[in-house]
Amino acid sequence: MVEHNLAKVGVAGSNPVVRSTKVQVRGPLRRASSLFTNQTLLPNYVPLHPFAVWDSMKCMAGSMYLKPSGVWVLRVYAGRDPLTGKKVWRSRTFRGTKREADRALAAFVTEQSSAQAPAPSRTFGELLERWFEARSGDWSPSTAQQTRWVINGNLKGLAERKVASIGVEDLDRFYAALRERGGRGGRPLAGSTVARTHVIVRLALKQAVVWGWRPDNPAERANPGRYDSAEIQPPSADDVRRLFDAAFEKDHELLTFVALEAETGARRSELAALRFSDFGEGTVSISRSLVIGIDSEENQRRYAGHYWLAAVRRGERPTAVIEKPRPKNRRSVRTIALSAPAALLVAELRAQQVARAEACGITLPLNSFVFAADVDGSRPIRPETWTRRFTRLRAEVGLDTVRLHDLRHFVATTLLASGTDLATVAGRLGHGSGGETTLAIYCHFVRGAAPDPAAAADLLASLVRPPAPPPTAED
Repeated sequence: MVEHNLAKVGVAGSNPVVRSTKVQVRGPLRRASSLFTNQTLLPNYVPLHPFAVWDSMKCMAGSMYLKPSGVWVLRVYAGRDPLTGKKVWRSRTFRGTKREADRALAAFVTEQSSAQAPAPSRTFGELLERWFEARSGDWSPSTAQQTRWVINGNLKGLAERKVASIGVEDLDRFYAALRERGGRGGRPLAGSTVARTHVIVRLALKQAVVWGWRPDNPAERANPGRYDSAEIQPPSADDVRRLFDAAFEKDHELLTFVALEAETGARRSELAALRFSDFGEGTVSISRSLVIGIDSEENQRRYAGHYWLAAVRRGERPTAVIEKPRPKNRRSVRTIALSAPAALLVAELRAQQVARAEACGITLPLNSFVFAADVDGSRPIRPETWTRRFTRLRAEVGLDTVRLHDLRHFVATTLLASGTDLATVAGRLGHGSGGETTLAIYCHFVRGAAPDPAAAADLLASLVRPPAPPPTAED
């Protein structure tokens, strides 16, 4: 940390990033110090590489470099480690042009320098960033990404408010505005989304109390409004057959995905992570999930070898496709009985991929992804791609209200209504709590008991059996 006992003065021209009057000069800091003989200008010097922001006579430095992959790495000095006393550098990755990276570095430096401000002057936006940094390491990548989406979107209106000045009435008015016009294009924001936003506000302000930024948590008494959970309306077996027929005509890969969803009831993220090695004799093992997370050095380290950078961004930050070593929770790891027709679809998809790989001079490994984005099967298709493809499929058959996730409801309700016992259904869906979650969601579909897991697969297969392939000349 460099300190100068010099007066801070204003200079014409403003910097919109740091919201103060500063001068930008290219060149390293040691050279610039010899150029300025007027000491009143030096505190406003902001070099580009390395980068420094002068605030309250203290310099916070930053730098950046370009990786061979085309990703910029931004680094900012963030003080000293409280245990070792060694210098601490924060870093994050960025995709874009050099000019865009310069702006991102300036924002990153300002973000870190704001963390040193006295508690009464700190804003809610600063609190959110500090809270996110402190807590997100314990979350799954998808939870961190979804929380970041709310911070960058729904909570922008509170970002500039001083933490100490936010009251219960302020939050009530904010939630009411979200419900009225907080959605896209000024449309109302769903009550469930407002409730999730409130949870983030409450947890962040709870942390502010712990850190001594304010004495109480107004979110504990604020009212985000009530909302009714959407009623479960699973598609009928006939609806699922129509989806099968439409997919069979044009897209074998999509047919396989929909058939597995309609038989196993697995989550989208679980199906997207399937490898051919997960399939046995009449069974499929679900032990991983595929999620979208924020591209960060921590995620790169934690999920090394199961991490793929993505071109899609969420706000200002790049994202990555991440293969988690297990699904939603420990109880979600399971082996499910699979019918012969569903197993045949998977085998046919494997044969197609092997032929395509051989045409390119590649040997397809056994553990390649079932739903792969490249010829060698080493990179999976992004999970949300299946939602988009399913949306187009349902539109073709006039089922505009059926969602991909409703096929999971179809599995649960069909089995429960036919008398399959609760434990079997919960095990098939990957629900924890010994079936309590399953009962809470689908209690009005429970009828009786039928304990055979294989019978559940046969029942679903008989209801929505995919169309048989047309006979060949040899047949």
